[in-house]
Amino acid sequence: MKNMNNPTNRTDEYYLTDIGGDNLQEALDFYADFWGGILSNNPSDYTGRVNAPYSGEAIISALTILGVFIRCVPDIYYTENLKMPNSKNSKDPIKARLNLIYQCPSVTDDEKAAFQKLEKIWNSRANFMPLPVGNLNTCKGNAEGKYHDFPDLFYSDLLAGAKGKLKWLFYKDENSAYFAKFGIIEGSEVTEMWKNSFIENNFLQDLFSDDTYLSYRRLSPSAKIVLPYNDKIAASMCDTHYSCCQKHMARKYVCQDFLPAAVLFIKNRAKRFANK
Repeated sequence: MKNMNNPTNRTDEYYLTDIGGDNLQEALDFYADFWGGILSNNPSDYTGRVNAPYSGEAIISALTILGVFIRCVPDIYYTENLKMPNSKNSKDPIKARLNLIYQCPSVTDDEKAAFQKLEKIWNSRANFMPLPVGNLNTCKGNAEGKYHDFPDLFYSDLLAGAKGKLKWLFYKDENSAYFAKFGIIEGSEVTEMWKNSFIENNFLQDLFSDDTYLSYRRLSPSAKIVLPYNDKIAASMCDTHYSCCQKHMARKYVCQDFLPAAVLFIKNRAKRFANK
């Protein structure tokens, strides 16, 4: 149960290049190269289209954290007739949200620079992995749910789910067959398979603080920091002194904690692909 090697001794910079637009076939080949020995060596199986069992999904999501930051900036969020860019009203909601941030005079140069660093590598191979088509990635990104696209929260529950505590999600339908590919089967002892197969073959080591892969490097905020994941939460953060402090803490967390950690994770993952 081994993934494949770096096919042509490519450098980490290759794995940090954008996989959008005309590079779709290269992205599909990337999945087949590295997951062919476990999931499928057929690139078309990773398109996410009809009858394709897998799709490439971002580990670090940009859309959620961009929305959080925008709701913390009154000069953007309270602009008359603002409609938060999303997949329903924008062809490229990530770019549209970034433009709102970059064009706002009250967003500092340091804050803009932090977003620019993630923007350069967010859509790179190093930030993607194949997941089964279905509810697994949808649950990770549900703004009303518990994960809010933070991989440390999501993967900590993946391990708990593998231990049988969250069967409703992790052992439903296509998910069961996906985890079985990594030797993780419902009701079995999974610690070693989690460490030696799932984490290492998905190149997720840098989400963890040590090589037991049981203690996570924190990407999600601490309990004292409230993030406006949606308009309802933002509305509850009315313009009191306390709410202004909350927004300041959230804004600081995004630019000084989350974004640098996300960039470091993606860059380290690129090195792992290059060294494979």
